Amino acid sequence: MKLTHVFFFFLITISINAQTKKVLFIGNSYTYYNNMPQLVADAALSVGDTLIKQSHTPGGGTLNNHANNANAMNKIKSDEWDYVVLQAQSQEPSFPLFQVESETFPYATQLCDSIRANSSCTRPMFYMTWGRENGDANNCAVWPPVCTYEGMDSLLNLRYRIMGDMNNSYVSPVGFVWNYIRNNYPQINLYAGDGSHPNIKGSYVAAITFYTMIFKKDPTLITFNSSLDDIEATNIRNAVKLLVYDDLEEWNVGAYAPTANFSVISNINVLTFTNNSNLADAYSWDFGDNNFSEIENPIHEYTEGGDYTITLIASSCGTTDTFYQEVTVFIDLDGDGFTTETDCDDNNPNINPDAEEILNNGIDEDCDGNDLTTALHNIQGVEISIYPNPAKDFLFVKYPENINASAQIFDLKGQLIRDFPENERMLNINNIEIGTYLLKIIVDNSDEFILEKITIKK
Repeated sequence: MKLTHVFFFFLITISINAQTKKVLFIGNSYTYYNNMPQLVADAALSVGDTLIKQSHTPGGGTLNNHANNANAMNKIKSDEWDYVVLQAQSQEPSFPLFQVESETFPYATQLCDSIRANSSCTRPMFYMTWGRENGDANNCAVWPPVCTYEGMDSLLNLRYRIMGDMNNSYVSPVGFVWNYIRNNYPQINLYAGDGSHPNIKGSYVAAITFYTMIFKKDPTLITFNSSLDDIEATNIRNAVKLLVYDDLEEWNVGAYAPTANFSVISNINVLTFTNNSNLADAYSWDFGDNNFSEIENPIHEYTEGGDYTITLIASSCGTTDTFYQEVTVFIDLDGDGFTTETDCDDNNPNINPDAEEILNNGIDEDCDGNDLTTALHNIQGVEISIYPNPAKDFLFVKYPENINASAQIFDLKGQLIRDFPENERMLNINNIEIGTYLLKIIVDNSDEFILEKITIKK
């Protein structure tokens, strides 16, 4: 019973993750041999995926031939493909660079442009082929780098990577996997008798590599072996997992996916968003206050202050990326130019950090956390007022002109901090540290004095 449950769970998992992809293969005999596209479809089917495919594979076809072939162009236009695979003639990308730059690269770009003109969401995918078993004997004399497998293979690897990068395309690294199999499993012969074309094992390497690139899934889940024995098929699938699935970014997978990003400028409660996303053509904004937009660079006005999470989803061709940013919004309800960030009463335009403090009214007009007060004292029949308190730069002592008085400031431990000249009525406290002190006022050198606790602020 438990095994049955596991089996059904496996089937359900496959069903949920199943994909269908439409792929057009444009190549030549390397693609045609052993019906390689069908091998890809069979591998996909073994894990519940579906490959809908067509092919255009004339023998010896070059990228120039493909780009100027009506049948190839008609097949490109016949559907909105997920991928169009492009394979050059087996030797042409390994030729001298000047020749490749004039006879190969331009037609790779022409084909990619035609593919995207038909459907902007179709991704071109270059088919990296392999060096011939013993090098290119026909061109060895005039171009020595291709005299060996290693030399020819390294040039093919490089040139296909260049074409992928030039055209924002994926590269299916069949030749790269082929090289690994040659070096690590020499008992697995991949070549047909001519030392160039793939035998069924070589085509199986290509098929598993393409499955992994197209569906972006672990190839070790594939159960289709074609005519290979279990050990050979398993070794090939493990190699593809290591070189392709575990390193998809190396082959440009994800390099052209959209990335979401934005910056924001606040003007009180009006926020202006600059969309810094890449490779996206559709946008979905959530401003965090139940308001939304699909404008690329929106401006949004908030009606309430607070903390909001802004969400941008950037998308292209069914692929999305999400970027979040926290913002704090302040409101200027009373229109006095100060927001709720600094305005302690944003419903009263007469209360803000620039307002003039009024003594003894019980209101903190300048939002510094204190209401300025005047202390009134009477000593020897003389009325003395001290203000403001708290004080910032100056403290004022008011008493009749015919009275002589002196002022001193002490800290709370009784240490003298400042001794002011006699009859100094505007006490400069600018360079005294913030804190609480005692102000002592002595009138006419009598034994009586006033002590007032004062606070110095900045």
